[in-house]
Amino acid sequence: MHDYLIPMLECPACHGRLKWTIEKRNADQVEEAEARCMSCGALYSVNEVIGVFLTANLQRNDLWEERESGLRAYLHEHPEIEQRLLQAPLGEISPADQFIRAMILEERHDYQGARMAAGLAHTGFYTKEYRACFKSQIDYLTELVSYRSGPLIDLASGRCYLAEELAKRTNNSIIATDFSQRVLRRDQSLFAHLGMLEQLSFISLDARRMPFCDRSVHTMISNVGLANIENPQGLLQELRRVIDGEFISIMCFYPRDDNVNGREIEKLGLSDFVYQDSTLNLFSNAGFEIGLENIQTGIAKPTPKSELFEEASIDALPIVETELTWCTLIAH
Repeated sequence: MHDYLIPMLECPACHGRLKWTIEKRNADQVEEAEARCMSCGALYSVNEVIGVFLTANLQRNDLWEERESGLRAYLHEHPEIEQRLLQAPLGEISPADQFIRAMILEERHDYQGARMAAGLAHTGFYTKEYRACFKSQIDYLTELVSYRSGPLIDLASGRCYLAEELAKRTNNSIIATDFSQRVLRRDQSLFAHLGMLEQLSFISLDARRMPFCDRSVHTMISNVGLANIENPQGLLQELRRVIDGEFISIMCFYPRDDNVNGREIEKLGLSDFVYQDSTLNLFSNAGFEIGLENIQTGIAKPTPKSELFEEASIDALPIVETELTWCTLIAH
């Protein structure tokens, strides 16, 4: 975590000031530190470059941890599956298994092999229209923020697809955030391999209770991240509190009349930010001025299931073919 972030950070639980004890640094990178709230006494840390600012009273389901630890345990119990997964010719296994192979190779720091497997998996997962819409939004957002000064805070970064493109194409400082420390450690290791750590900082946080001071963030971005935040009540008020500028997010909307996918969306509790009308209403009610740019549509199909892992699925949605609307949302 870069030390320029320290003045921007406060206690996410009570918004008190933090007293820092920096134990290890490398130039402007804080590698090991403790930060204690001077009001409520809560203790936060920087461990191996990643800042951890999670509060104890918000429930979270770390799907990255569940998926990867479960995969590791399964392969330990079934070595014959691991052998087939890693030794079969890449083109002879399903796209889902190609992606799982990429996850394992990443964990073993074989990034070249992981990239090859993941690239082939994405081609098998997603329609040509889907991939074109996604790339167009990445290109549009990257061009848009390349003229912004100051750091870019990437909310709900996940596997850091957007952060990586920004690091390649801009000179901006980028803060990757996610509540999953597992996925941030995976991202940090990848960026170290790519030689991009000078641009990147990593903070584990909950988007519903962020450690940023009031109006300390000029530009916050996200790549379809809002829809993945569980129980997002209060999220937009928190965005309104910390942002003194704009929130720019790639969005992917489902049609309201798609009843089959709609029932699954309802069951998963994702209704707030997967429909255009509800998203616009929520932002407007929170006091944002909003606009949608670079609007495109494309067909999406259910992603193929694994053939090696009891039909495990990579993406929960869609469950039937549908037409998605892609855009870049800009909220002031």
